[in-house]
Amino acid sequence: MQYNFHNEKYKQSDIGGIHKEQFREYSNAELYRNDVHPEMSDRNSYIELAPGGSDWYRYVRQAKEKTVASTGKSVRKDAVVLCSTVESVPVSWSADACNKYFWEKARWYAEYLQQNAGVDEGSMLSVCIHLDETTPHATYVWMPMKEGRLQAKNILNRTFLKSLQTDSQDYTMKWISQWNSKNTGQQLECLEPIKEGSKKKHLTEQEYKAEKISEKVQTARNELEQITNQIGDLAEEKQNLEKMKELTEAARIEYTEHSSKAYEIRKEYEKKLMQLTDAPDVETYETIRKEVTELRTAIQTKDSLIEQLTAALEHWKEQADIWKRKFMSLAEKAGTWLMDLLGFDDMKGQIPEFPDARTSSGIVRLVKEGNRYDPKLLKVVADSRDEDLFMVVFLDGKDEVPIRRGFENREEADRWKKNYTNMAHKMRRERPSIGQDR
Repeated sequence: MQYNFHNEKYKQSDIGGIHKEQFREYSNAELYRNDVHPEMSDRNSYIELAPGGSDWYRYVRQAKEKTVASTGKSVRKDAVVLCSTVESVPVSWSADACNKYFWEKARWYAEYLQQNAGVDEGSMLSVCIHLDETTPHATYVWMPMKEGRLQAKNILNRTFLKSLQTDSQDYTMKWISQWNSKNTGQQLECLEPIKEGSKKKHLTEQEYKAEKISEKVQTARNELEQITNQIGDLAEEKQNLEKMKELTEAARIEYTEHSSKAYEIRKEYEKKLMQLTDAPDVETYETIRKEVTELRTAIQTKDSLIEQLTAALEHWKEQADIWKRKFMSLAEKAGTWLMDLLGFDDMKGQIPEFPDARTSSGIVRLVKEGNRYDPKLLKVVADSRDEDLFMVVFLDGKDEVPIRRGFENREEADRWKKNYTNMAHKMRRERPSIGQDR
C-alpha cells in the first residue's frame, strides 16, 4: 500500500453532511457516501484536541466572527471555513496500533501546522478514527485560522503541501520502524513511499476514494474474467463427467448381467453334480463340516468327562468304605437301640454303599439324642397319661420333661435308660464325623 496523506476543504453548507458522515449519525447505512459497515462502528474512536472539538458548528461560528472583526468584512458564503486531512494505513494493522499511531500523528500534525503554516494555536479540533470501512483511516479536522482570521488559500499553498507530504511521510516511516523494533511479536506492514519527483497529483478525499473504488472495480473485473474462464473449464469438465457417468453405468449394467449369468451357470453345474453324484451342495457341505467339527469337540469333551467321572467314582468308593467303617463303629457303640431306631433287624449285609435319606436321618437323630440330655438327670416315673405304664423323664430344674413313654413295667424303662446312658457316654467320648449337624 502506498503512503497517502491528502487534504479536503469545506464550505459552510458542507459541514452538516460531513459531520454526520464522520460521527456516524445516519440511521440508514445507505446514506453514507463510503462503504461503511455499521456492525463494526463500535470500533471507531473520536478524540477531541480542542475543548468540545466535536462541535464544529460552534468553532466555525466563532471563526467567522473573528474574521469579521479582524477584516471588517463579512465572510463569503463559498469561503472555506473548515479543513480535514485524511490518512490511511494498511488493513493488516491491529486496532491498538491504529489508535496509537493516529493519536500521536494528530499531536504531531497540530504542532506542524502551527510551526510551518502559521496556523493559530488550538485550531486542531478533533480526530475521527474509522475502523468500520474497507481501509483503516483517520480524519484530522482543523480550522484554517491564521493571524486570527480564516485564510485557507494562504495556508494550503503548493509549497506547504509539498513539504507536508514529505515531512509527514518521513514521520510515518520512522514511527513504523520504531514500533517494529519494540514490538517484535506484532510487526506492522510497511507503506510504500511516494517517489520524489513523482507526477502523481495530490488527491482530495473524494478523488482518493474514487481511485480506490476504480481499483476495486478493476480487481473485480479481473476476478470475473478468471471466474468466467473457470466456468468454461467446469462446463467442459462437467461434459467429461457426464460421459464417464454414461460409460460407468453401461459397465455396471454389463457387469450385473455377467454376474447374473455366472451365478445361473454355477447353480446349474451344482444341480448336475448333485444329480450325478448325489453330493451335497456347497451350503449343505458347509453345514455338515460344521456339525462334524462340533461332534469332534463333543467327543473330546465326553472323553474328558469320563476321565473326571472315573476319578470321582474312585474317590467316592473310598469314601463309601470309610463311611461303612464309621457306621459299623457307631452301631457297635449304640447297640440294639440304634438298630431299633433305624429299623434294621440285622446290621450285616444291609448297609448301603452310600447312606440313604432314612439312614442319614437316623444317624443324625442318634447323635442328637446322645448329646441332648445329661444321663445323670434321667429318671423313671409313672406315666402321667396312663397309671399302668412308665416313662423316662429329664429333670429340667423343677420340671420333668418326658423323653420316652409307653414302657409296660419299670424294668423295661430302667433298661432303656441304661442303654441310653451307655450310648450317650460313648457318643461324647468319640463323636463320629458322619451324621453331625452342620
